[in-house]
Amino acid sequence: MKIKKILNLFILISIAFQLKAQDLVSNKMIEIEFQTIEKKSNDIIIASVIEIKSNGERIGIIYGDYDGISNFKVCSKKIKNDKITLNVYGIKCKPFKKTYKIEDDSKIIINLNYGETKYKTLEDRKFILAQLNIPICDVEISESENDIIYYQHCDGRIKTKNEIPDIELSEWERIEK
Repeated sequence: MKIKKILNLFILISIAFQLKAQDLVSNKMIEIEFQTIEKKSNDIIIASVIEIKSNGERIGIIYGDYDGISNFKVCSKKIKNDKITLNVYGIKCKPFKKTYKIEDDSKIIINLNYGETKYKTLEDRKFILAQLNIPICDVEISESENDIIYYQHCDGRIKTKNEIPDIELSEWERIEK
């Protein structure tokens, strides 16, 4: 009987350590690089709009640069069941939707197809943003040195940018005021 109690206690402790280890792994920043290209021609698709969802909830919107590259950082806690779904809108390309499994930092090549779309020029981006319920701002707002910028760590801590050493900033996610 005593051996059975010790064995049960050992199993309980092992399970607790395993759950704690899983928590530590899930509390990290994941960086995903996306590149949009046209599937047949391998043309770089610039200025793509990418909506990122996990479990049906939007976790981010990013925009491609002139190399077709978009970088996205997210706390691993926001990615449910290790899956993200992308809704991608590229200039002169059919809208694209696909789900990916994400467990760590990743690079994803998104192969778009030229076709019917409302997004034909950079000027048409406002239609896509309105469709995604994103506020449209034609004027770029720059930060002044007096602005306080807040960041949140995956473990829940919130600090201002000047409280975080530059070498650790990649582990923090900028939050809006």
